[in-house]
Amino acid sequence: MQKERENKKIHIEFLRMLAMFLVLFNHTETKGFTLYTLEQETLLHWFYLTLSIFVKVAVPIFFMISGALLLPKEESIKEVFQKRILKIVLVLIGCHFVNYIYFLGRKISLFSLLHFFERVYTGKGVLALWFLYAYLAYLVMLPFLRKLVKSMKEKDYHYMIILFLIIQIVYVMEYLLWYGEVSYNESFSLFITSTIVFYPLLGHYIENCQTKATDMKQVIKKLLFLSVIVILITGVLTQYRCYIIGEWEENSSQKFFECFIFVPAITVYLASKQFFDTHSINKVVKRGIEIAGTCSFGVYLFEYIYRVRTEKIFHFLSSFLPVLPACLILVFCACSMGIIITYVLKKIPLVKKLI
Repeated sequence: MQKERENKKIHIEFLRMLAMFLVLFNHTETKGFTLYTLEQETLLHWFYLTLSIFVKVAVPIFFMISGALLLPKEESIKEVFQKRILKIVLVLIGCHFVNYIYFLGRKISLFSLLHFFERVYTGKGVLALWFLYAYLAYLVMLPFLRKLVKSMKEKDYHYMIILFLIIQIVYVMEYLLWYGEVSYNESFSLFITSTIVFYPLLGHYIENCQTKATDMKQVIKKLLFLSVIVILITGVLTQYRCYIIGEWEENSSQKFFECFIFVPAITVYLASKQFFDTHSINKVVKRGIEIAGTCSFGVYLFEYIYRVRTEKIFHFLSSFLPVLPACLILVFCACSMGIIITYVLKKIPLVKKLI
């Protein structure tokens, strides 16, 4: 156990903890995440909008972590299926089952095996579990991606990033010119720009392949400046689109949120890595980050239940606190509940292997 702790990269656990918090905040709707839709005539609107755009770094960070940790490993296709794909399939079924029973409440007699299978197969039961389906697709392609990264040089990663940026710029320009009515032929598809390929390769590059910069602090400062710029551009694009369509609904207003989010995601990853590589961390704090990081997957699986069970805290706090601080405390409490429950569940041998 001690050896396992020593092998953990503290910046990876911190990034998991941060991404977990952001994912829960992303699901708070008008209590926090979509406050920008309610404050359109105030300066707070821009603050809320900027925060909501930044929150979208969560999923890229999760995929980047996976690429950083899994792509360098040597495993046969059989091992990938037995150790990784089977695990996620079991987790998907188990998570859907727990949520299904929770939604039924006391009406267990309404349980339908056919309906349950449909929910698992389509993923419509718990929409937040879409990430697991995407992650499953990534794992299926893992053997191919491992062969790919073995032959990739630093210039190839730079080419990949440029391609991704060009595709996002084209996506934006299409809307500015034709308001989404015209798009390039869908047969022109670059697999390297897919989320489940691009971000794992990006994470692998940053963690394992990047040439050591002479001054990483300067690199991070430049990336921070670029992150501010792309978030502001995304905010302006969002304003423009919502003006054109005449509405500020949660889904329709997020059309451009993820276009350039790879820049802030790289910044957060590199800044975290640099900080923990150059600073000594108190043992207690370090242990707390490790526990929260290793429990993050378990928190994500049942985050809806944790948010619902702690929602009364928000209603109490929002009666005398501004809405955003009350929401942040709610998310913290939901995360804390999830971490505690997951930590206990991980003491069970079979469950530990899954979450």
